[in-house]
Amino acid sequence: MPQEATVIRIGDTYIEIKSLVDLHKHWPEVSARVNKAIEEGEVEDQNLCKIIEWLVILGDKTLFQSQ
Repeated sequence: MPQEATVIRIGDTYIEIKSLVDLHKHWPEVSARVNKAIEEGEVEDQNLCKIIEWLVILGDKTLFQSQ
């Protein structure tokens, strides 16, 4: 994966995701940002919104399971 793709800006914070461990560490921030984008209409394609929502569910179930 290119270096630029590993750095994600969420608000004023930059996070680096190089592995699933990093994604797990930052999952709450990532999933919150994705949900915000869908809710605020940043993603206009409704089919893409559905795909993203399912990916968030998958992430919640596999990457970040709150007890």
